[in-house]
Amino acid sequence: MASKKLAIFTKEMDVKSCILGISILLATGLALSAHAGEQDPSDIANAAVQMDPTLVVPPGVNLVELFRLHNASLNTHASLPFMPQGWDTVGWRNETSLGFMSTTPFEGSRAIRQCWGPSPNDFFTSVDMNCEGQNIPPGQGPIGHISIVQIPGTVPLYRCVHKWQGKWRHYDTRSADCEGNAATNNDGPLGYVFL
Repeated sequence: MASKKLAIFTKEMDVKSCILGISILLATGLALSAHAGEQDPSDIANAAVQMDPTLVVPPGVNLVELFRLHNASLNTHASLPFMPQGWDTVGWRNETSLGFMSTTPFEGSRAIRQCWGPSPNDFFTSVDMNCEGQNIPPGQGPIGHISIVQIPGTVPLYRCVHKWQGKWRHYDTRSADCEGNAATNNDGPLGYVFL
C-alpha cells in the first residue's frame, strides 16, 4: 500500500515539475521568440499566466513585453514592445526587458506612447497622448497600457533624462535612482509594469 501511495505522489510531483518546467520554458522563450518572430510574445506571456495561478492580472489585460532598445552611436534609447524593422541594421540593440504592459486598456490603466524630440534622436515615453508638445511618430498610436496604481505583481516604471553632447537623452528604467547614472534626473514614475 505504501509503495502505491509513493507511486501516486511521485506521479503528482512529476506533473508539477513538468508544469513548472513548461512555465520556465515559456518565460525564457518569450524573449527568444520575440527576436526570432516564431510566436507572438503576448500569446506566450498570457499562456504563462494561465498556467501559474499566482500570476494574477486584472481582467482585460493582454500582456506583451516592453523592451528598452539602445543605439550606442547616438547614445539614445527607445522603449517598445518590438524591434522596428531595419533598426538592427542602423545600430539598435535590445538592451533589457522593462517588464510587461498590456496591449489593451484595463481598469486602472493608462496608455503610454513613444515620442521623440526635443533634441534630435531623443526618443521618450509619455502618458500624454500629445507627447508633451513634442513629436508624435507618424501613424503610431499608444505602444501599450500600464497601471496607474501599484497592484500586486507590478513595479514602477520611471523615465530618466540627462544631457549627452548638449542634447537631451531619455530612457526608461525600473530603477528609482536611474541606475546610478551621474547627472541624470528622474522625471518620476510613468506608471506600473507587470513582472
